[in-house]
Parts: sequence; structure tokens; C-alpha cells
Amino acid sequence: MFLSWAMFVFMQVYMAVICLNALIALLGDSYGDVQQNQFANMRKERATLIVEHLIVMMDKERRQIQEDSRTVTKLMSKKDWATKKKSLGARLFQSDWDTTEYMVEDLTTKVENLQKQLDHLVAKLCKERKD
Repeated sequence: MFLSWAMFVFMQVYMAVICLNALIALLGDSYGDVQQNQFANMRKERATLIVEHLIVMMDKERRQIQEDSRTVTKLMSKKDWATKKKSLGARLFQSDWDTTEYMVEDLTTKVENLQKQLDHLVAKLCKERKD
């Protein structure tokens, strides 16, 4: 009787350690993925905020920003600058709300999927622990 009780306790502790190890590995992997893409995501979000800010700006303020940013591109010829300015102006100042909404929907879907995966994993761990 003592041997079966000791074996039961040992197996319970062993399974708890294995399940916690699996959970730590999963969370560590997710954290690593987030850290790997952190810089790119930060720059993307910053660019999105700048574009949104420029869209709601008055035309006079936008033109002033364009004039101020000319000093950065002084090394370009006037023809290259005019082409670049026209190209950037078209991209920066057009209303691109569809893309922004798509990005928000995509992120929302990814968060929901991760939540479902985490709920499934927790349920699976709880079920294994009960068994």
C-alpha cells in the first residue's frame, strides 16, 4: 500500500513539473518571437501614427513640414527632389483608412487566436493534471 501511495505522489509531482516545463517553454517561445519583431513593430507603429497625424493636419502645416524637410534632402538634385516629394506626398497624404482598419482587424484576429490557444493549453494541462 505504501509503495503505491509513494508512486502516486511521485507521478503527480513529476507530471506537474513536466506540465510547467511545457508551459514555460511555450511562453518563452512566444516572448522570443515578440522580442525578435519588437524593433520592426515599433517603427511600423510610429510610421502609422505619423501618417495619421499628417492626414488630419492643415495643408499649411503640411507644406511647412515639407519645406523644413528639404534641408534633409539637399544632396538630391532639384529634379530628383521634385519626383521624390510628389511620390511621398501622394503616399503620405492620401486617406488610407482601409489599410489601417485591415491592420487592426488582423491584430485582433491574431490576439483572439493566441487567447484560444492559451485557453486550450490551460484546459489540456488541467485535464492531464486531474487524470
